[in-house]
Amino acid sequence: PGNAVEAAAPASPTASESATTITESRAPPRLRLIVNSFVKYAKPVAFLLESLEKANFTDHFRDVVVTFGGSTANIGPYAAPGRWGELGVTFVNSTLNAFDTTGLSSLFHYVDHPRVKADAYLYIHDTVLADAKAFMPSFQKLASIIGEDELRIPQTPNSNMFALGHKVVR
Repeated sequence: PGNAVEAAAPASPTASESATTITESRAPPRLRLIVNSFVKYAKPVAFLLESLEKANFTDHFRDVVVTFGGSTANIGPYAAPGRWGELGVTFVNSTLNAFDTTGLSSLFHYVDHPRVKADAYLYIHDTVLADAKAFMPSFQKLASIIGEDELRIPQTPNSNMFALGHKVVR
C-alpha cells in the first residue's frame, strides 16, 4: 500500500503543529502500544505497522505511539505523516538516543498527553512484527487484565519488551 517506508519516516512539524492539537476527545484507552525506534529506522517501523495492519489492528492505530530517538529536536506527540497519521498513529521525536529505552523516556515526559495517556502500555521495538493471528487476541487479553500499577516482564530473553501500567510510569 503506497510507499510505506516514506510514510513511516519521522516528520519535523513546526512548534505550532506539534502535538498540542488534538482533534478528537475520548477516554484514554486501556492499553497503548509504545514503539521504540531510531530516526533513521523508517523501514522497520513501516514493516511493523504493515504487520499490525495484517493482524487486524487498524482500529487500534490511534493507540500506537512511535518514539524516534536520535532526532535533531524534541517534538512532542503529533500525528504521523501520510497514511499512518490518517489511521491515527502518533509520532514523538527525541534527541535522546538511549537505544532500547528512548521510548521509556518519551513515555515518562508525555504520559499525560492525550495522544499518549492510557491505563497501561505495551512497550516494544520497531523490529517486532505482529503475528497475523495471535497479536490481536493477545493484545486484547493483556488490555483486559493489566492494572495501572502493574509491571509485567516476560522471562528472559525478552529484548527489553514488557507491559506496564500508567501509575508505574508516574
